[in-house]
Amino acid sequence: MQGIREYVFSIMVITISSAALNMLAPEGKSISKYLHFLCALAVCCVILMPINSVFDTLPHIFDIDTESVEAGTEEYDRAYIDSLISKSIEIIEKDIKDSVEKKLECKVSCVSVEYNADDVSNIRIDRVRIGYKNENKYLFSDTENYVSELCDCECEVYKVE
Repeated sequence: MQGIREYVFSIMVITISSAALNMLAPEGKSISKYLHFLCALAVCCVILMPINSVFDTLPHIFDIDTESVEAGTEEYDRAYIDSLISKSIEIIEKDIKDSVEKKLECKVSCVSVEYNADDVSNIRIDRVRIGYKNENKYLFSDTENYVSELCDCECEVYKVE
């Protein structure tokens, strides 16, 4: 909440400062149009500041290990695609876990996704397996229904030993 307050405050300060500078600029002079442009540019920069922080928090999905094969070869392409798919599956597993925990308000021990990537243009999730430490048939049933609907695939829920 403090970050939003600071963001709005900085927009207000730069806007008011720009308005004051524009009023002080001599009318009819060519410098006033340049000053107006610079003030508008400063306001735009302040408004767009949060975009940088969004990109900093994105997962590093493209940190892919392809050093073992020569670039530009078919092996490199396959290694790149395999690595990209595995990183994507990791993100999907984390998102499913977070979603189930939020929806059902119960701690999930583990999530695994089985997928079919024979055709890389059509990767399909075949099954999601979710493990809980405690056995509860109502929780298991709710989890299966929720995940089956969420991912449009088969869901298996089990007790983790």
